[in-house]
Amino acid sequence: MMRIRGAALVLVLWLIVLLAGLVGGFAFAARVEALQGRTAERGVQAREHARAGVEYAVWRLQARPDAGRWIADGRRYRWQFDDSRIELRITDERGKVDLNLADRALIEALLRVLEVAPERAALLAHAIELRRQAAGANGAAASAPGAYVSTVELRDLPGMDLPLYRRLRPLVTVHGVAGRPLAQVATEPVLLAMGLDPAVVAGLRQAQAAVPGHAAGGSYRIESHVVPAQGAEAQLDVVVRLLPSPIPGSTYSIAGWEEGTASR
Repeated sequence: MMRIRGAALVLVLWLIVLLAGLVGGFAFAARVEALQGRTAERGVQAREHARAGVEYAVWRLQARPDAGRWIADGRRYRWQFDDSRIELRITDERGKVDLNLADRALIEALLRVLEVAPERAALLAHAIELRRQAAGANGAAASAPGAYVSTVELRDLPGMDLPLYRRLRPLVTVHGVAGRPLAQVATEPVLLAMGLDPAVVAGLRQAQAAVPGHAAGGSYRIESHVVPAQGAEAQLDVVVRLLPSPIPGSTYSIAGWEEGTASR
């Protein structure tokens, strides 16, 4: 009898340990799910704040000069929205080298300005031109003037590496309107690639405040980086065209959209 009672006691103790383990496991799983839910919620909030930053940048871009119009020359602006600090940067796509319209000499010159070796610069410029020519010959771009629909496609070119891509991408576009960038809103590397000496470049940089903040039908890249008080950061990179969109009440249309989040 004593053995039976002892065995029963051991069994009860094991059941208690098992139940405690199950309860602990459920409690841990619930805590993990709650943390995941809060992280997802903060990510959504950060992305929405980034979108608010884009809307605010468009509004400031279209404002009158005496009402605080922002200049689309790549300078950084800061805006506080709710509990998030939003860093905004606007660049005029007219001041960049268009991958579909620029000639090979200008593309090669830009690569040389970025300190790419002459032979490599020539090969990359030839690859860029060859790709768009091949697409045109195959009729792949019947609805658009060129082979490139996004600057991200540069990563696939032979001879391109990630460090060079990161330096080149802010200086090129697929939303330009001419084969030669607009000097008044171009950045220094683009101006140098166009053959302007440093003194002229400095003068243009100082005179940019007189350049109109926007042009009807112009395209602008808006980078909206959200740094919240806590939670997740968000990055939104949007190309807007200042033309009425099909959406009632909207004063612009979207030409490009990239986004991402990063937990803190």
